[in-house]
Amino acid sequence: MAPKQQNSSSDASASKKPRKSITMEVKYDVIKRSEKGESNTEIGCALGLNRTMVVTIVKDKQRILKHVQEAAPMKATVINVKQRSQNVVEMEKLLLIWLEDQNQRRVPNDSVAAESFPSGLAEIIRKGGYTAKQVFNVDETGLFWKRMPNRTYISKEERSAPAHKARKKKLTLLFGANASSDLKLKPLLVYLAENPRAFKGVFKRHLPVIWKSNKKAWVTLMVFED
Repeated sequence: MAPKQQNSSSDASASKKPRKSITMEVKYDVIKRSEKGESNTEIGCALGLNRTMVVTIVKDKQRILKHVQEAAPMKATVINVKQRSQNVVEMEKLLLIWLEDQNQRRVPNDSVAAESFPSGLAEIIRKGGYTAKQVFNVDETGLFWKRMPNRTYISKEERSAPAHKARKKKLTLLFGANASSDLKLKPLLVYLAENPRAFKGVFKRHLPVIWKSNKKAWVTLMVFED
C-alpha cells in the first residue's frame, strides 16, 4: 500500500516563521543610522534585522518621520538652543514613541512605579533638605473657550445648521503652587496666536497671565523652560 502523501500546504504553513514585530523605536533607529552613513547590512547586523527589512524601513522614511513628528509636540523648534535642550527633545520624542507603542500593544500601566513615586519624591526632598516653600506642583488644562455646552438647545440648533463646523478654538492653561500653599505661580496661558486682534493697544506684560503662543497651543519644552 502506497504511503499517504502529506499535505504540502500544511507543511508550508508550518515552516513559515512567525512574523517579527518591529517597534517604532527600532524603525526610528534604523533611519537615524542610515542618515549617519551606515550601510543597510551594517544596520541589520547591529539591530538583528535582515537587509530586506532595513531597505523597506529606509524607503518608508518620510512616513515614519512624519509619524514621529505628529507624536511629539516638540518639533524642529529647537535649532538655536543649547545642546542639553536638543538632547532632551530627542529623549522626549523617543519616550513618546515608546508610550504610543505600549498603547498599541495594550501593555498595562506600570502601577508599581506610580505607587512608589510618593515615597521616592519624599526621599529626594529629604536628601535635598527642601522645605515645603521650595516644592512646587504644576498642572495644565485645555480650555475650548468658544465651544458651546453639549446639553443646550442652542448647541443642538448649531449642530443641525447647514455646513456646520464645531468651534474648537483652544488655549492651554498651566497653574502651579508650592506645597506650603503660600505662593501661587502666575498662570501660564498658551494660545494659537501671538497677537490676537483683540489685543490691539494692549501690553501683554500687564495681563494677569504669562502669554505664550504656538500653532497648537501646547506647553512645549521650550515654553516650559522659558
